[in-house]
Amino acid sequence: MFRYILRKLLSEKSCSNSSRYLIRRYSDSNKNKTSNNDIAYEAEYYYKQDKELLELLKQKMQEEVKCMQEEVTTMRNKIEEYNRTINENLRFLKGLEKDLSASDKK
Repeated sequence: MFRYILRKLLSEKSCSNSSRYLIRRYSDSNKNKTSNNDIAYEAEYYYKQDKELLELLKQKMQEEVKCMQEEVTTMRNKIEEYNRTINENLRFLKGLEKDLSASDKK
């Protein structure tokens, strides 16, 4: 999630000074097979380097969290609606079964 937000920040941020922290210049390990444009460090490193970037990151994360909370609420409402529909259908089917059993007894 941090990488996604930081990549968005990189594309939005026009200041070249802070972008130097986001772009990997070289590989520091032979085992590391990531490309040079991948983000190299964790978010804490960026916090120490650039306070403006920290604020942008916090803002973007809050927006993402808010968006996810809205999606969860929407999904929860849909699930509740589906459950109500299922319960109504079950009551209807039970009513039909009772009607059939009552008509068979006659």
